[in-house]
Amino acid sequence: MTTGTVLAVKPGSREFGYAIFQKGKLADYGVKSIRRSPPTQSRPEVLRRALGDLLSDEQPDAVALEQSSSPADADPYPVPAEVPETIKAVSAIHRVPVHELTSKSIRKEATGDSTATKRMVAQAICRRYPSLHAQMGRHKGRQEWYTLRMFDAIACGLTFLQLSQGNQS
Repeated sequence: MTTGTVLAVKPGSREFGYAIFQKGKLADYGVKSIRRSPPTQSRPEVLRRALGDLLSDEQPDAVALEQSSSPADADPYPVPAEVPETIKAVSAIHRVPVHELTSKSIRKEATGDSTATKRMVAQAICRRYPSLHAQMGRHKGRQEWYTLRMFDAIACGLTFLQLSQGNQS
């Protein structure tokens, strides 16, 4: 499966990390907030708008979505079930197929260790993309998790691309 543009997404309860790969190369990355603003909008509405804008602007051929964390992942900020469901629904409206990847497979592909921590994944991504090193260790607590979502999205995209190449054989 050859993919021109891939949008990789790491969902969160208050924000989502994203990475855009064009022809296998990292083209853009970041974190989008889904906090309610104005307060009359629900988080799913804000997510629909933010993701819809990304899909319209980038017109990806595929969305790589990290599945919500399992209890074993000990995520202190668990993702509500409505978040990945909203991502799938918005992607379907834009006619973009969604490919879900497990956290374990992403960690294994990024670091060689399926039990790696988020920081270990981020460090592995920084080794691959040294310009991202400036993003590491700038924050602690919730703000650190905010930044780590971006690294997780990049790792998700890289895993999807690697698995896609493996399926071409």
